[in-house]
Amino acid sequence: MKLKTKLSLSLSLLVLLLTAGVSSLYLLSLVRTQLRGINRHAEFVARAVFNEVRREMRAAAASGQFQPGNPAQVAGFMRNLGRRPALGALFDAAIGYPVSNSIRDVAITQASGQIVADSNPVLIGQPHPPRPRLAQILRAGSWRQIRAIFGPERVYEIRLPMQLGATRLGAVRVGVDTIFVHHSLDQRLHAIVLTAVLVVALSTLLAVVFSDFLLAPLNQLSRQLDLLARGEHSEAAPERRDEYGLVSSKIAVLGQQMRDARQVYFTLEQNLSRMLESIEDGVILLDEAGRIRLASAAAQRLLGRDEAALRGQSIEAAFPENTDLDQAIRAAVRQGQPLNGRVLTRAPGQTPLAARLEAATADRAGERLLLLQDAAQRQQLEDEWEVARRLAAIGRLSRGVAHEVKNPLNALAIHLDLVAAKLEREPAPQVAPHLEVMRHEIERLDRVVRTFLDFTRPVELRRTALDLNHLAATVHQLMQARAQAEGINLELRLSGEPLPVSADRDLAEQALLNLVGNALEALPPRQADKQVILETGGDSASLYLRVRDNGPGVAEAIRPRIFDLYFSTREGGSGIGLALAARIMELHQGGLELEPDDPGQPGASFRMHFPRRREERLAVNLSAPALATPDA
Repeated sequence: MKLKTKLSLSLSLLVLLLTAGVSSLYLLSLVRTQLRGINRHAEFVARAVFNEVRREMRAAAASGQFQPGNPAQVAGFMRNLGRRPALGALFDAAIGYPVSNSIRDVAITQASGQIVADSNPVLIGQPHPPRPRLAQILRAGSWRQIRAIFGPERVYEIRLPMQLGATRLGAVRVGVDTIFVHHSLDQRLHAIVLTAVLVVALSTLLAVVFSDFLLAPLNQLSRQLDLLARGEHSEAAPERRDEYGLVSSKIAVLGQQMRDARQVYFTLEQNLSRMLESIEDGVILLDEAGRIRLASAAAQRLLGRDEAALRGQSIEAAFPENTDLDQAIRAAVRQGQPLNGRVLTRAPGQTPLAARLEAATADRAGERLLLLQDAAQRQQLEDEWEVARRLAAIGRLSRGVAHEVKNPLNALAIHLDLVAAKLEREPAPQVAPHLEVMRHEIERLDRVVRTFLDFTRPVELRRTALDLNHLAATVHQLMQARAQAEGINLELRLSGEPLPVSADRDLAEQALLNLVGNALEALPPRQADKQVILETGGDSASLYLRVRDNGPGVAEAIRPRIFDLYFSTREGGSGIGLALAARIMELHQGGLELEPDDPGQPGASFRMHFPRRREERLAVNLSAPALATPDA
């Protein structure tokens, strides 16, 4: 209900109550006044009848019709009062006069109660019925008077005793009917009701007009608040010093503060959205009741549900299954059980997730954060971290070893040159072969040391747009002559669509050369129908290069160590080629993996994969590819 309607109804109700109160008081006063007037008139009629009886009695006594001292004659005179014409005329005048229409009847009764004269001659000789006195109503309260007048019809009487000396002659009894009083008040009552209705209607009309005038400032304030709720600028507040002006100015100040707060909130929300989008882990914000208020893009991806299906849902609706993950999360949220990054299984075909529940605020009973992480990705990150840690240790060790080995190598090389110079002056044919062996071994050892240093030297990636099909075709062209010389069929299978990536072309080419070279060397010389396949392709998550041979493959026992630095199963292999290729792919946020064996196809299959996403230009650590060898 509008405030204007409430105010109008309140004013109308107030006027109605006041009018009803005044009308009631006026009606009570009118009833009391009417009863008093009827009582006076009834007493007047009773005295008039009494005086007429006394006059008749004197006239009869003067004419000798009876003796006042003779009771029998007096009684006879009383019985004949009904035949007196003057008294009958007086009765007719008493009940017929318009002002006295409340009088129902007039009667004269003997002391025994028998009617000797009545306005209704039929009742003469009958006992007069008992009636309450009108004086009882006059002495009663206002509510009783109202009930007597407007209640069921009843006759009250005014009684005037008649006595001759010590002899009781009887009484004059005037009956007053309440229905006559009611009828006499109807006209005034209708006027009171009509006046009250007019007053209430007029007051309602005035209340509506007055409420418009009174609520005009409130309507202006309402418009300001509506603009404030929509985030728009409110109208200029009028220059007023009353309460309306003060409230309007405060609303304007509040509106400016709310706009500033809304802008800050909008900025924070955008920053939070961008931050959550960049986080690989799933983040779910829960309120105090365990309902989801926010779910990051990663959480939606991990759970396979969009934000509309998660926001506002209870923890039971979001995780309804009976898997270890769902049960543990429900118990942690509802029962306060610990959930500290445990890896939990899900439905068949779904990857396990690591879940953690933390308090979002200092209040432990308030909002909470549910963090979800792909267990496989987590394990991969841990493995990559372990590789990085080991490489860092190897780097520190290699710098020390290189420093300690390089100086003796330089000294040996110098002295070897001095010995060679002396042998030129004094030839010793039997020593020359040994010197050549020493020179060769020193050069090989120097090459190993330089390669060792290059593997851990920081290098900046020079990323360019690169099509993996073009890269594969280039490497195929470079290695085709070597493959043909060794009797190997090097087959190229390119994808039918472009495979664009952002990568360092030289390093990516070096890694692929290492893989193809290892595949060519892995084939036994005496094997018939030797084949190496170089193919490209892509899926929803990555673009890849695959090198597959039909050789003996990789034994299951050495698969975990295949990418370790300096690990090699081939005689004369350095164990650097595969480690370098794996390192190059790690720095491209991709990976190099040895695919599982295919029972229907012998040999080993290595897969280089690049992510399908925008790459950032970052300075990373990578060895210089120029000194890396393709042998593993």
